[in-house]
Amino acid sequence: MTSADERPDRPRTIGVLNESSLHASLKAWRALPGDATEVVVDQFVIDIVRGDTLIEIQTSNLGAIRAKLQRLLRQHKVQVVYPIAQVKHLIYVDPTSNEVVRRRKSPRHGHIADVFEALVRIPTLMREPNFSLLVVLTQEEEVRCVNDQPRRRRRRAHVIDRRLVRVIEQVQFDTVNDLCKLLPQDLPTPFTNRMLADHMSISIHVARKMTYSLKKLGVIQQTGKEGRAFLFEFTQIKSN
Repeated sequence: MTSADERPDRPRTIGVLNESSLHASLKAWRALPGDATEVVVDQFVIDIVRGDTLIEIQTSNLGAIRAKLQRLLRQHKVQVVYPIAQVKHLIYVDPTSNEVVRRRKSPRHGHIADVFEALVRIPTLMREPNFSLLVVLTQEEEVRCVNDQPRRRRRRAHVIDRRLVRVIEQVQFDTVNDLCKLLPQDLPTPFTNRMLADHMSISIHVARKMTYSLKKLGVIQQTGKEGRAFLFEFTQIKSN
């Protein structure tokens, strides 16, 4: 959400003028009548304050606001809203005229398991009784700047904005057990990252982040190897 100054003598804030379109839209979507927005609490600027609950919109991994969350959770209930683009359209704009030059649908579809992309840096947050995570599956537009460099020197077009088109679904995680409900019931034990990826129709990259996070939370443990693949077993019974 922000790369705010971390010094304790000033409020930590991104400033409304610097927030992305996606962040602003999700804040407007999550806010209810009577909520306060952009409120300073414990020297941090909070997106939404609803009674005794602080609501933060975070569009990147939670590691970026690790210190902020750890401090706030000592005395406050905190809910983080994290978007996953289930449907995404890529819009390329000319860097000079800002005109749209092409538009295409991304072949990638976000999965609820992508929540571990956010949690992998700080998975033990899910043990905090004051913490909850609201995952929002969205349809988004990602605006990219066209790269006009010669092909040999061409770099990947950089993202300049993300826009919310609509909210498709929302899933709330309050406890570690809520995360465990994402695991397929027919997953054999022991299992590998590849087996987890195949059973959930997710990438091996996400599967690795999932097993890493669940190990940190004590849900699974590494028990050996099968060839070059790690084997995992559950330390507690799965419940769906």
